[in-house]
Amino acid sequence: MVAKPHVVGRLETKQSKTRIFGPFRLFAKRAWHEHGQLVAGWKPATVRDRRSTLRAHLLPAFGARPIRELSRDEVRHWWRGLHDPRRGGGRLSDRNANKLLAELRAILNWAAEDYRLIRNVADGIRKHRELTSERPDFYSVEEVEALARAAASPRDALPYRVAAFAGLRRGELVSLRWRHIDFARSLMRVVENVSAGQDARVKDGEGRTVPLAPQLADALAAWHPDGAGDDELVFPGTLPERKLDGDALSARYCKARDAAGLRLLRFHDLRHTFGSLAVDGGASLVQVQAWMGHADVKTTMRYLHGLPPVGVTLDG
Repeated sequence: MVAKPHVVGRLETKQSKTRIFGPFRLFAKRAWHEHGQLVAGWKPATVRDRRSTLRAHLLPAFGARPIRELSRDEVRHWWRGLHDPRRGGGRLSDRNANKLLAELRAILNWAAEDYRLIRNVADGIRKHRELTSERPDFYSVEEVEALARAAASPRDALPYRVAAFAGLRRGELVSLRWRHIDFARSLMRVVENVSAGQDARVKDGEGRTVPLAPQLADALAAWHPDGAGDDELVFPGTLPERKLDGDALSARYCKARDAAGLRLLRFHDLRHTFGSLAVDGGASLVQVQAWMGHADVKTTMRYLHGLPPVGVTLDG
């Protein structure tokens, strides 16, 4: 059992002998994040994202406030006035505002359970309604092939196809090993990841199995070096035992994308092609959710309004 971090102050007044906690800043930056890393097992990327959330939104609003003195009206006023500093101070999207409220609620929930905070003042505030009909933008099969043709080398072209036609995230792609590919059954097992430059498990911690389109299976089989061991990386870095540099891969992707005259989509957006093809090909939302590693089926529902598939089929 991991001991609780002793960073939140406790004082006893002569009148009430009631525990009063120090400022939100000390509690959130230290105790909450120590708990996340040591007990909850946050991955490096999760730690980085949550620190960014604290710095940009939660600490400016509540950093100096004693955690026991926060009120629901104060939290509600903050939440309704959230803005995005990266977009000239425009209103934060409903989705991102809800994520911030959920983060604050999680911090206060933990305080309520582990430090006997009387109540969670973020409870009872209704989230914004998020529209699930807005589908993500993605490249068609023809556009993915144009991207591959514009790649600096075949070494880059195949990773673009795997991301687009198997739905792998960048960290999962550079962690793929030959033992994860079952050519006989046309399946791919996704179990490894890279998070903030460090090796990690995939998002759900359990891994997932993805069907291989016949064209992609053929391309991977042709790429397989003679005598390659099962534990060798499919896309190694400059040294065989080193993983491909994800940031460098993304930079080359951007050059290929621009050379092909395609829309300014991110490398991560390649996997939206897979999700849309799968849904349009008749796979159930539950299947696609499992294949893509979505924690919430609402995320998968965005693919219901995708483009019709052309040229690639997904069996499974």
